[in-house]
Order: sequence, then C-alpha cells, then structure tokens
Amino acid sequence: MDKLLRTMDEYGTKGTFFWLGELAEEYPDLVRTVVDAGHRIGCHGWFHNFVSESPPAILEQQVSDARNRLEDITGKQVLSFRAPFFSITRDTLWILDMLVGLGFTIDSSIFPTINWRYGIPGFPDEIRKVRRKSGSLWLAPVTTRRILGVSVPVSGGAYFRLYPYAFSRANFLWAARQGKPAVFYIHPWELDPDHPRRSFDSRARLTHYAKLSSCEGKLRMLLSEFRFEPLEDTVGRLRKVPPVSLPVRSGRDKRSFSRRGTSLLWDHGLKQRTSAHCSTLVDLSIQKRVLLDIGTRDGKVLSEVSHTLGIDLCIGIDLERDCFPQPSPDAMILIQGDGQAIPLQNGSVDLILCTSTFKHIWDVDSMLTECARVLAPGGLLSLVDVTPSGIRFGIASGHLERGAVHRILDLDELFALLTSHGFEVEFGQRFMALPFRVPGTRTLEALLRRRGFDGFMFYQIACGRIHEGPATGSLEMQSLKE
Repeated sequence: MDKLLRTMDEYGTKGTFFWLGELAEEYPDLVRTVVDAGHRIGCHGWFHNFVSESPPAILEQQVSDARNRLEDITGKQVLSFRAPFFSITRDTLWILDMLVGLGFTIDSSIFPTINWRYGIPGFPDEIRKVRRKSGSLWLAPVTTRRILGVSVPVSGGAYFRLYPYAFSRANFLWAARQGKPAVFYIHPWELDPDHPRRSFDSRARLTHYAKLSSCEGKLRMLLSEFRFEPLEDTVGRLRKVPPVSLPVRSGRDKRSFSRRGTSLLWDHGLKQRTSAHCSTLVDLSIQKRVLLDIGTRDGKVLSEVSHTLGIDLCIGIDLERDCFPQPSPDAMILIQGDGQAIPLQNGSVDLILCTSTFKHIWDVDSMLTECARVLAPGGLLSLVDVTPSGIRFGIASGHLERGAVHRILDLDELFALLTSHGFEVEFGQRFMALPFRVPGTRTLEALLRRRGFDGFMFYQIACGRIHEGPATGSLEMQSLKE
C-alpha cells in the first residue's frame, strides 16, 4: 500500500480506495493515511465473498456495518460501493436496490465481459445514472472494448499485467476518442511480486500471480501519460447528464454495408414486426379499451397497433420526452416515465405492448411486476424482441450500437419470464424480416422452424395473459390529460 500511495503521489494521481470492513477494523490508521493523502474511500463489503453467498438480509447488514465503520474512521461520508469479485451479475442485480436503500450513490461492481467468476456480457460500460424502483444510482462498470464482436476487458487488474503496455495504452486512447472516461482498477498486492503464495483454485492462481514484477513499471507509464481522478469526482462532473434509456439505434457505427440498403431492411423489418404484432393481437380475444406502449419513442408502433385494433385510449410511456411526436395525436396520451415504475392505477390497462424496450431496462423483473399490476384481469402483455441473429445484423449494419443491447433472450427464456410473473403464455413465434415482400415467406418460415433453423429469423413475439390481478381501476382521457 505504501508503494502504491508513493507512486500515485509522484504522478499527482488520486483515486477511490475500496476497503473491506474487516481490514478497516484491523488497520484503521492505514485507512486514515489514504484519506490524508487526498484519496476517497469506498466500501468493499465486510468480507471478500461473492454477494450471492450471503442471504440478502445478512449481506445488507454486513455492507451497512462496513460503511459505518469506514465513516467512523474517516469522519467522511462513504458513497461508493464495489462488490468483491465484481459479483453483481444478472442474478444479483437486486443488490442495486439494497445499495440505494443504504444511501450509496455510486456502484462499480459490474464487469461487462465473460469470466468464469463474474460478468454481464454486453452490459454498457459507460458511467451512467440509472433509475431503480427504490431510487437512482450511478453505475460505473469497468471499461471494456468490443474486438471482433467480443467484449474484451482493457482496463485493470490481471488484464493490465498480462497485456503488453502498448495494447493497454491503445485502449485508453480509444476510450478518449469515444469521449468517455475509462474506469481503471488495481490492487495494492499487484505491486508486490513477493507476496505469499497460497493454494486456491488453479484458474485463479494462473492469473493472480502472473507478471507481478511488470505491474509497477506499467503503472508508472500509465500514470505518466493519462490523468486519473477519484470515481466520485468523475461522477460529479457527469451529474448534469440525465438518466436515459440505453440507445437502441446509432448512425455512428459505420460498416462496409450499404447504409441505404440496410436502412430499408431495418425500417421494413420494423413495419413487419408491427404488422405481425397487429395480426397476432387481432386473433387473441381481448377487451380493446386501454392500450399501454412501454418505450413508445416516436409513437409509430403505438399508432399502427391502436388503429388496427380500434383502441379507445392509447397511452405511451418513455423515459425520454424528446422522442415524443410533436404535437401528439388527440387519441394518444404520452407520459414521461419509467417502465420499472409505471405511473398508472392497478388493473387499469387491457393491453401492454413492449417492443424490444425491455432489453434495455435495467431491471426487467420490476417491469414485468409492474405490467402484472396495471393489467386488468384477462389483460394481455405482448413482448416483441429482436433475435440474436437480428442483433448481430443490427450491429454489423450500424443500426444497433455495440454494447447497447445487454439482454439477448431466446423464445423459451421469454416464455419463462412471462410464466414466472404470473402470465400464461398464449402465443410465441419467430419471424423473418425481408426488405421486400416475397411470395412464400410464411412457407419459408414454417420450413425453417421444422428444420430447427428458426433461430436465424430476425424477431420474435411472446404474448402472455394475466388471469388474476388487483381490482380493476378506471382511466379516463380527461383525467389523464389533467
């Protein structure tokens, strides 16, 4: 630790030091030394265990005790958290609500890559403020870079020791060109080539002790070329950026494909998805009174579906108000809001549409719980999703931003999601998206399904009906406008 502090001081670098509660308890003077040197203190939990190893109530108490002990030692508020082993994964995203409840405002526990111990592949690695049901939280995932379609860790730890410095340097320059700060991490023990050798999992040992002797030299070169600051300072500069949905489409990612051709295909694919959506819902018996569209964007899908089905009242909800059509149609109510906390009464909606938006919502479980709450008994939820093959085409053509899609589900997983939230699956199918109408398309789709190749289709629809729910409320056009 002394070596790390001296090196950082030599280059005028400050950072955030995430402390375990048990080590802060044992070395309180060292915690104070770090603070006196101008660095920030973050919480690393009490013990260095995977978050999934402790029951939620016990984990919450341990994190709270660690944060309180650190604040007692330093006399300063501790706002940042990092889970041991980067162990906030898709299965443990519930901890984010716990952190908000404990008063944390920043988390840096998510690693957007594939690793045998951690990672959420495809998770966006930008520092952004996200809305949770319990409040807002800044997420600062470790920086990765898409190389040959794979999210490669490029910023810290064993990766920094194993890579040639030139590769690490190139990645930091790449992040700078992207206009985003890179999140870099290092452990004090990485500057000690002679620290004790212990027996543990062979896969972890392989990287833990690799190239320790080169770490200090690489760190010095890095600090001499790039400027670093505590995580809290970076977030402070970004606080003016509003919480937004993750981008779905981007024109920045230029490829060798014809932009005009891919635009035609993509736009026509959207029309086909909307058309298939309409034909599917027409065949399903439902009271066509109130329709809610989550992630309505420019309202095109909502307008087409509502016109086809003859809906009495249409409601569109989106996190970004700037995307709403101006002026909005009289028969359409547009609400700025969060799909994880739908601002409508219990049992007040007959039909909910969600076209791919749930792929970019941080907590899809909360969204589905909210859908079940606001749907009237017998109401229908229709999820339209781009298939993995469609995602790959979208990225290659520049219509999907790399890293923006962080949840790719197949049809069975969509069915499981619906069932786990009290919905009965009524319909599910994959479809193609061709740039023009071709005779025999449905026959080709059926053939692909029979041969087991339907995974190559571009989009899929899963519909679920809720049979039991809260008492039905009521919504009127005038009351919504007011």
